[in-house]
Amino acid sequence: MKNFLLTLFALSISFLQPALAAEIRLIDEGNSSYIIYTPKHASAVEQFAAHELQKYVNRISGVPIPVEVGDGLSRGHGIYIGAEFTPLFGLKINSDYPGLDGFVMKSMNGNILLAGSEQRGTLYAVYDLLEEIGCRWYAPGFSFYGRVGGEFVPKLANINLPHIDKVARPSFKYRKIDVDEGWTYTIKNMKELIDWMAKARLNVFCYPMDMFHQGRVEWDIVRQALIPDLKKRGILVEVGQHGYPNFLPPEKYFKEHPDWFAEIDGKRTSDLRAVFNTSNKAALDTFTQNVMKYLTDHPEVDILDLWPPDNAEWSEDAQSLKQGSPSKRQAIILNAVARAAAKDAPHVKIEFIAYQTYLSPPENTEIDSNVVMDFCPIRQTFARPIWDWSAKQNVPYHEALLKWFKRDVFKGDIGIYSYYRRYIWRSLPVVIPNLIASEMRWYHSLGVTGMRSYSEPGDWFTYELQHYVIARLSWNVDVSIPSLVKEYCADRFGAAGPEVEKYFNIIEQTLPFQNRVAFNTTPSLEQTEDYLKNLKKCAQLLEDAEQKARAESDSNAVFLLHKLSLSLEYTTLDLKIGELSMRMAGAYVENGVERLEQLHSKMVGLFDTHLDEGIFISRGGQFYPIQKSVTSSHDEKP
Repeated sequence: MKNFLLTLFALSISFLQPALAAEIRLIDEGNSSYIIYTPKHASAVEQFAAHELQKYVNRISGVPIPVEVGDGLSRGHGIYIGAEFTPLFGLKINSDYPGLDGFVMKSMNGNILLAGSEQRGTLYAVYDLLEEIGCRWYAPGFSFYGRVGGEFVPKLANINLPHIDKVARPSFKYRKIDVDEGWTYTIKNMKELIDWMAKARLNVFCYPMDMFHQGRVEWDIVRQALIPDLKKRGILVEVGQHGYPNFLPPEKYFKEHPDWFAEIDGKRTSDLRAVFNTSNKAALDTFTQNVMKYLTDHPEVDILDLWPPDNAEWSEDAQSLKQGSPSKRQAIILNAVARAAAKDAPHVKIEFIAYQTYLSPPENTEIDSNVVMDFCPIRQTFARPIWDWSAKQNVPYHEALLKWFKRDVFKGDIGIYSYYRRYIWRSLPVVIPNLIASEMRWYHSLGVTGMRSYSEPGDWFTYELQHYVIARLSWNVDVSIPSLVKEYCADRFGAAGPEVEKYFNIIEQTLPFQNRVAFNTTPSLEQTEDYLKNLKKCAQLLEDAEQKARAESDSNAVFLLHKLSLSLEYTTLDLKIGELSMRMAGAYVENGVERLEQLHSKMVGLFDTHLDEGIFISRGGQFYPIQKSVTSSHDEKP
């Protein structure tokens, strides 16, 4: 130990010599004097971070920089991975500086420090350095991308960096992505998603404990396969979703204890949509005990969702009604479990949602501060931001969220369960980066600390820009969306980037308003005709883009443009169905029904022909038999 301290002191002196702002020649004409150092007792995350840096620098330059376990004694220049090396650079970091998920990057006499307040932050520092060199991670490496992939990695003979002195921390504490219903997920593509999450600096992977209590999408099926990938990236595990019946299953308890369950229309029911009898102490105690047993058996869980069933019914018996509103009864459940978790599983956060009949805070009932919340504006329209009072559908959500921020009954973290990608959109490209930025900045200004969105590989490409924008804003809510979209289009579509940028601009001005997108105010026939004209402009832009890409022999851009064209064709057919339906509602249209059937048949044919290409999703249909797909350790379709 004494020798190590002497070495550390000597190196600290040498690091503090002049020339602190010298240029860093990481790769110089195919050579490097650098070694990547990890601490002697490096964590799995620190080791992974070092090898990620080595892998990508090699891909960029063809130079394999060695990774060594170091005590600070560098034979040449060093890249030092982890907080243990911060004294060499005259720094001291902790949970307050730079804060949760934050990191520091610093160069001194050509040496580089990459370190986070905790290990996940160190990995983010590595990815940030690679982004400075030019790497971008636009999407997971799902199989439908083929050789095009989802990332941009430059090819460079030299890597020169200016003096580095950077401190970064995220805008949102929790940055979540949710598997949700999981129709198109497999073990393989979930691992690809997890890999992308770390690069996009998303820190919470959300998976149902047992979706709708159907034994279909269930954490126990996939946990052993996914935990290693999550842990070596430091990603938090959130398990749950709509799951009260998972902890008080009617098939186990209803026969002997019908009084534990809801009374609807004068009868006790085992219906999975009905919330159990919260006024029954034995039922609540058993529910709580079963939650705690689950946490004991699943030590990897960092956040446990305790959500009522979707479209929940609440017991109508006299004692339950006396307890109060659904919001108040949810609070009773949360507080019982939070008290037990504080004692026996203090590392676990209990999470609930504000949703449907329990959207607003409970009356006169404080919720435990160790609980966290996601606010769910499920029926909002994206024709206007949620804070825009001219969008009447959004007003109840706006008002309810402001009530939670009065903080009279809940002082914990408040996140947003966003619907920036929806099943109900039927894979229509409602791609709205500017609106998302507007909303997320407003949420951040209120004090929202988390953002959650859900995804499917089945239509990931349709929402690729959406997912990327959400991730970038979750880390830095002030990022410039025009600049981000411009860079994305240039990297993904090459010389055709300007046309694609215009395409997305028109899409954002059109799709959120059309009459077959859920929860919108129905546009007039004249407006619908204008939207069809907009889609014609989009078609011309994509045609021009493809000509440019072919002239440049850019096969990657041609491949991605083809996917955009299929999405646009599908969208145009959908809008034509909407337009014709409006005409038929107002007057007789010759052969109207036959024409509608033809449009619908063409749309369905396009959909069915191009499944598994990242554009469309079939929700439980013939193409995605979920039982074989999600339980398999490979990507083979039956």
